[in-house]
Amino acid sequence: MARQPLLPKYKGAGGYALGPGEVAIQRPHLAQIIGDCTAIWPYIEHDMSIALAGLLDTKSPAALGVFAALRGFRSQRDVLEGAAKAVLNADEVDLIAACLSAIWTAQRARDDIAHGLWGVLLEEPDLLLWIANADYAVWNAAAIAAGGGGDEHAELAKKLFVYTKRDLLMARDALMAARNVSFEMSMYCQWRPGRPQTREAIRDQLLKRPLVRQALDHLIAARSR
Repeated sequence: MARQPLLPKYKGAGGYALGPGEVAIQRPHLAQIIGDCTAIWPYIEHDMSIALAGLLDTKSPAALGVFAALRGFRSQRDVLEGAAKAVLNADEVDLIAACLSAIWTAQRARDDIAHGLWGVLLEEPDLLLWIANADYAVWNAAAIAAGGGGDEHAELAKKLFVYTKRDLLMARDALMAARNVSFEMSMYCQWRPGRPQTREAIRDQLLKRPLVRQALDHLIAARSR
């Protein structure tokens, strides 16, 4: 279940507070889950850089530095898919594309968590408030311009969303599942003869991941239309 608008479902949930530190101070058990979600993603990015190094057959700091400097998952995905197409066969390219598609799904949830503004519902210990950066900026600018004399908080409430503890746990689980995919993808891309595990075994592990299997089936079905 994804986050839900504050209104009308949570209209009677009581007062709320937005601001730096509110979640960490008042809801540390939920702040920890948010921290977990943001902490997982750098490991996924690291795995993707290792995958690229494997595809390029290089340990060059320059190559990895260029990848690390890319902003946004789409650019990173395009670079990885381009490298895969240059050195892998068609089935392997599809496998890498499926892995990246699975990672992309979790990345969108992570972006919301990392880049939104958080608050608390004072009477609901397992619910958190969330608002997109852009929406909060527009509201805050208008509230400052109005001098605080209007009903600006009623307008703010229209842009607020609610995350339940379950929502956050599901996001964390999705990111951990994506990290498993990214790690095995990196092992596949950097595989060389003589390593204990065969490349076929790593491929089979990836194909057993529901996220990868579903993404691959979707890719094949889309191509056949």
